[in-house]
Amino acid sequence: MSFGSSFRRHLICFPYFALLIGWMTNTLAAQTAPIQKVALPVPEVTALLQDQSGFLWVGTPYGLYRYDGHTFEHFHHQPFDLRSLRDNRVTKLLEDVDGHLWIITEQGVDQFDPDTQRFLPNANQQNVSPNGATTHHLQTLLAAQTQQQQSWDQELQKLRLSHPLPTNLNATSLTSLLFDKTGNLWLGTATEGLYHWPLTYQYFRQENKTASLSTAPLSALCATTSNGPWWADHEQQIWYWDHSRTTAPKEFPLDSVTIHCIHQAKDGTLWLGGTKYLYQISLQRTAPQVIQRFAILEDQDVIVDIYEDQQGQLWLLTPNYFGLFDQTEGIFYGLLYHEETRPSAQHYLSANIYQSPDGTFWLGTDEGLKTYRQGATQFKHLPYGTTANSSLSSPLVSGIVADPAAETLWISTQGGGLNRYEPATNTFEYYTTDDGLPTNALSNLTFDAQGQLWITSHQGLTRFNPQTGSCQHFTTAHGLLDNQLADGLLSSGKDSVLWIGSPSGLNGFSPAKLMPDTSTYTLRLRDVILHSDGKAQHLAILDQNEVTIPTGVTQFSLSFSAMDLSFPHARRFRFRLGEKMSIWQETGHYPMIYFQELAPGRHQLALQTTDEVGNWVYPPHTLTLVLPRAWWQSWWAYLLYGSGIVLLAYAVYRILLNRQLERSEARQLKKMDRMRARLYTNITHE
Repeated sequence: MSFGSSFRRHLICFPYFALLIGWMTNTLAAQTAPIQKVALPVPEVTALLQDQSGFLWVGTPYGLYRYDGHTFEHFHHQPFDLRSLRDNRVTKLLEDVDGHLWIITEQGVDQFDPDTQRFLPNANQQNVSPNGATTHHLQTLLAAQTQQQQSWDQELQKLRLSHPLPTNLNATSLTSLLFDKTGNLWLGTATEGLYHWPLTYQYFRQENKTASLSTAPLSALCATTSNGPWWADHEQQIWYWDHSRTTAPKEFPLDSVTIHCIHQAKDGTLWLGGTKYLYQISLQRTAPQVIQRFAILEDQDVIVDIYEDQQGQLWLLTPNYFGLFDQTEGIFYGLLYHEETRPSAQHYLSANIYQSPDGTFWLGTDEGLKTYRQGATQFKHLPYGTTANSSLSSPLVSGIVADPAAETLWISTQGGGLNRYEPATNTFEYYTTDDGLPTNALSNLTFDAQGQLWITSHQGLTRFNPQTGSCQHFTTAHGLLDNQLADGLLSSGKDSVLWIGSPSGLNGFSPAKLMPDTSTYTLRLRDVILHSDGKAQHLAILDQNEVTIPTGVTQFSLSFSAMDLSFPHARRFRFRLGEKMSIWQETGHYPMIYFQELAPGRHQLALQTTDEVGNWVYPPHTLTLVLPRAWWQSWWAYLLYGSGIVLLAYAVYRILLNRQLERSEARQLKKMDRMRARLYTNITHE
């Protein structure tokens, strides 16, 4: 019996596939399934594995395929080649701690070396016995993978996916299962090939409006700590939904008034601010009820925000006034914070009130930041756009939130991106699209329980890491109902669920359940091809940070992969060679760079890719290209050239000197001959 067949009896059955099919019958209203079929060249999948580098390996009866998110690379048996796969019928894939891939086939076991990108010579890999060391090693790997599969089974039981499987998939056709490093699911089938299931959909619990709900845009949102989110729309309707008890939202009857803000006080009372009126709602009874209505404003004036200070007092913000609301007297003591009053329709404010520990109020307006201390008669104004790092980047402030881990303020702006402000030093730090934000026009922001900053905009939702400055973007591709989150409706409620309002409805999700930040995608060198005399030769990749091109090669190409299996076709790539090339050269969606007649030496190659939204991911990946000089270009060759030139010059000099001496000697001899002749003539005449 071969090793492969002895291990096949240990292959894990997948009872959770039946569970998946059972969930199909209990899903919400059918929508477009997020499951995507991947263009695997063959219809049958027998094994799945993601290695340490991020490659997805697919075992089939027709050989082994490696997928980097862009292309499938095929490894198969080649007769008379000991470094090829011994058998195309792959049954199991394993990886050890050194990153070596073990392939169990029906004819034995092969080992793939990721450094040389080749299989170890299978002549040296005997069909080991069950008592052999290699057998024990693989049994250990298989036991670890079995434990991993069991944890995946437990994870599947926790999921409540709201999208059905395609009709051509059933429990009997599913053969293999893999959760990749980003938490997405890959399904291998016996007849339909490979499927990708992006499970990020589960975290954005899509609360689509039912037929009884209005289609008007939302005007206010508040996630209460007791009975779920409350929201209002521009058609003067108010809704609340305790999603842990009921399956559908309920409408709350109120006067025909548009509600612009909702706030839950520390005592559990709910406050609704609208045009002219402020409402106090009790949530302690079986059904919410209005306790009192306060007519505190003029007919056309509106309450745009409600803030509760450290003493439990309510402060109200209108398009023109900010001040204390006396609950006993029902009076609003407002102080004008603009230079002149404005129509109520001309307000750009969201939840822009923050009180620092010293009692100072910070207001975000369309004129920048303003501060106020209780008892003062006027507001102080912080400048904007005057001096770098000492003023706001934009006057249009859309949100203010305090950093729970530092004494700083984070300020979102419309047009100036994100500002980090330190009141102690009065300094600003700016984050824009150059740092990874999807846009500089931000709507609102809030912190979650994990200390991550969430930002809304008209391009979706962004998670920002205040410690590293990295961004991760979420759009409708991840399950959001709408990318147009320009109204900035964002609120945290019970169980740390974050609720986001959009023109299409509500999204609720738990930030703690989201996968770790994967915004900085790993660019990996996938292939180096040498072009010579019309032939292509693949160069072994031994180092991801430095590539040495053989001497004499003048044409070669490099191909890369972002190692992102979720949104590979949304990526774009660009490169820059050396410091002198300040302009990035884009390669589009095909990550290949072709070089010709590159000068010998060391060249720094900078590479960059985008995220799924289209923003360039920082910092770029750097790679050193080494083009060795030919022997006739080496330093000692140039030394020989110099020495030869010196010797040649000296030889020429000696030749010229000798000729000059010979000519001088000849002239002296002629002169002496003339003197002798003259002397002889004189003697003869005498």
